[in-house]
Amino acid sequence: MPPTSEFIVVSLLKRDAFSETQSGHLADDPDTRLKRRRLDRLPLWSRWIGRYLARREARALERLKDVEGVPRLIGWDKLGVIRSWVEGAPVQLAGGIDRAWASDAHRLL
Repeated sequence: MPPTSEFIVVSLLKRDAFSETQSGHLADDPDTRLKRRRLDRLPLWSRWIGRYLARREARALERLKDVEGVPRLIGWDKLGVIRSWVEGAPVQLAGGIDRAWASDAHRLL
């Protein structure tokens, strides 16, 4: 299911061999912050892995759409996956994972 309008990039969050992670919004809704996993700029050797991981993420988000706290899938296509924004910090910058949070995440999975 492709997104409803063009994704406007505000910032690059991360880039590796499997995707480029961006924050931004859809052109017709600039007040709603979103995240996109972009796939069209991958090296040839990693494209199949990046697409596999993105497809897996989209299917998981679709299955978990009724679980509170899980990002909402906005759309996905050959360019990538767009989902709702979740405020937070990377674990390596946040200083570790709280034991109660890890236990709850494991329960949800």
